[in-house]
Amino acid sequence: MPTFDYVGTVFDITTITPQGVICFTNPRLGTGMMGYDEFARYFSKTSWTEWIPVYIKEFGQYCYRTNGKRVMVKRYGHEIKACASCHPNDGFALEKGLQLALARLRVKEIKATI
Repeated sequence: MPTFDYVGTVFDITTITPQGVICFTNPRLGTGMMGYDEFARYFSKTSWTEWIPVYIKEFGQYCYRTNGKRVMVKRYGHEIKACASCHPNDGFALEKGLQLALARLRVKEIKATI
């Protein structure tokens, strides 16, 4: 059986089945699943802030939230989201993360109009 060797990588939990199987995803690495005992060995829980509104002159009204490792943004009142995260060896910089996540969001918004 392969060893999980992505310690330090941020994954999002998508589902926990009634049988206790935890399904997770990462935009770059894809999806996976494991039982709780294995999950507890590799993962720690991070909490997201509430959505924080911010006005950016060039783009308008947006909201963002962070967990101290990632930044997620969306246009106020819309559901398209984009994220940015820092390399595990780098310090978290909210401003840089916001700039990158907003650029990714704008790309998604433009693609949605085509």
